[in-house]
Order: sequence, then C-alpha cells, then structure tokens
Amino acid sequence: MKLKKIIDAIVAGLDTIENKSKDLAFQKKLELKDELSKELTSRADLQLSETRLNAKIDNLEIKLEAKIDMVFAQLRLLLVVIISAIILFNPKALELISKIFGIVK
Repeated sequence: MKLKKIIDAIVAGLDTIENKSKDLAFQKKLELKDELSKELTSRADLQLSETRLNAKIDNLEIKLEAKIDMVFAQLRLLLVVIISAIILFNPKALELISKIFGIVK
C-alpha cells in the first residue's frame, strides 16, 4: 500500500514536471517566434523602403536634369561669347562668317 502511494506520488510528480516542461518549452517557442518576427524584415517593411528609395531616386533625377539644363545653358552662353570674341578680335573671321551665312555678297 505504502509503496503504491509512493509510486503514484512519483508518477504524479513526473507528470507535473513533464507538463510544466511542455508549457515552458511552448512559452519559450512563442517568445523566440516573437523575437524573430520583430527582427526579420516583413514584406510591408520592404515595400515601404522601396517606396522611399524610389522617391529619393526620382528627386535626384529631377535635380540632375536641372543641373544638366543649367550646364547646357552655360555652354550656349560660352559659345556665343567665344564667337563674339573671335569676330571682335579678327576682322577676317567676320568676313568669313558673313560669306558662310550669305549676309554679305
């Protein structure tokens, strides 16, 4: 009788320990899953990052196009200045340009 009670108590204790260990393992599994979910990038995070990067790229393209237009305007101005200087300091160049464009016959 006593031996049966002791065995039953040991079995009950082992069952309790097993149940607690299962609960603890399940709890640790959930904690680990939550931790990994927080650390991993979600699809929504990637889409948000992609949207931000695309906006920055578009902004940079606009700025670059504006700078290119400004450089072309400066080049046109420099071309006019150079041609004016050539005409001003070389009278024969004026005659040549006039003949080319048919201004003077």
